[in-house]
Amino acid sequence: MRHYHYHVTISDTHAFNFGGNGFAVFPIPKKADRVKSVKLLDRKEVLDRCVIAYQLFKDWHYGILGWNCEHFARLVTTGEAISYQVKESPLGFLNNNGYHILAKEMMDNTQKK
Repeated sequence: MRHYHYHVTISDTHAFNFGGNGFAVFPIPKKADRVKSVKLLDRKEVLDRCVIAYQLFKDWHYGILGWNCEHFARLVTTGEAISYQVKESPLGFLNNNGYHILAKEMMDNTQKK
């Protein structure tokens, strides 16, 4: 299985990273793959959701496999907190098969305020 590091593009040239090394904004790597098969939210909403999600989940750890960059990127760009890398892991069942509904609920409830 191929492992990716997920980023959230915030412009045509830069991306936002939330992962093991924390928060970072950086130029999009030349060899980056762009996800085309996923319906993304509006860019302004994604940027707002990045700020909210960073505050909500910067210290949040769940399960043995943990909260990762894919969970974060999918939560802010699509509204779903799922990691297919976790889901496909033999230990995925220890982390709700890669999906954590609490993250979506927390995000949605914070956005309503």
